[in-house]
Formats: sequence, structure tokens, C-alpha cells
Amino acid sequence: MGRFVHTDRFGAFRDPGAHQEGLRHGQRETKDPRAGFLTAARTADLDRDNNRSASVAETATAMAAWLNGVPSAAARALLSQADAPTLYEAVLRLARKRFSNIILMPLHVDYHKPLPQFDVDSAIAAEFRTWLWWAFHVDVSFLGIRSPRKGLDATSSFAEEQLANFDSWTAP
Repeated sequence: MGRFVHTDRFGAFRDPGAHQEGLRHGQRETKDPRAGFLTAARTADLDRDNNRSASVAETATAMAAWLNGVPSAAARALLSQADAPTLYEAVLRLARKRFSNIILMPLHVDYHKPLPQFDVDSAIAAEFRTWLWWAFHVDVSFLGIRSPRKGLDATSSFAEEQLANFDSWTAP
């Protein structure tokens, strides 16, 4: 109570203590009766977004039969590729996109070409390996990524096998 609110040089209101509290739903300001319409609009937006994400997940699962046995952490990453005919194709699409972003090359990378031929050093290999873990919860060997005989197709195939055999292991 009694906090000083002032304007910055652009005329926007700024509250010096707001960064400590954050902008949480249900703060003192949103409980003010004059802000009731804002609270109602925000609540409606949250409900609509929750319903939309649930219906998107149900639709994607219905579209892609291969998505049924996939762990939930990997399914979230694979939802954008629900139109892929197989799990392998979905994993390959995401891996190609991420790998091309990491090496700063166009999306049209040859996925049969061994990864070291793209000048993959240890930092790039570590970043790609970390992404594979966070996206799919699949532990790909660092030396497998740096292998002169393996490309994105082999890495995607390994990830697809791990995801397809999810029942035999437990993700953290």
C-alpha cells in the first residue's frame, strides 16, 4: 500500500515493485471491483486456451495413430507433426528443423549425410544431444552424433525405436 507509481520517459506507467511480485492472476489489483471486467476477460481467455489445447491434442491423436504409445513429454513435441505418416517421419522432420537451426543452414539439409560433414563440433553435438533429450527424453550417445557413419536418418531412427519401445523403459 502506498507504492509510488510513476511514468517513464515514454509516458508509460511503471511500478517499481511490480517486478518482485510479478503479474499473477488474482493480485490485489484484479480483485478491485472496477477491474472485474478485466478479470472476467482474462479468465475466459484462460478457459478458452485450455479447451483449445485439449481439443488440439485429441484431434492430433486421432489423426496420428502412431502418437498413441508415445510418452507425453515426446507427444508434446510431436504434436506439430501430427500429419506425418509415421513416427519416424515426425521425429526426422523435427530433428532436421532443429539441426538446421543449430548449424545455421537452410532446412533442406541432406539427412543421409553424416553429421560431422556439416562441421559438427563438440558444442553443436552437445546442443543437439540436449535437445533430443528435452524434446523426446531419448538419450543419444554423444559419439553416435559425432560418428562419421551416422546422419540425421540414423539418429532419428534410433529415437523412433526408443519412443516406440517406451513400455520397456521409464522416462524421468
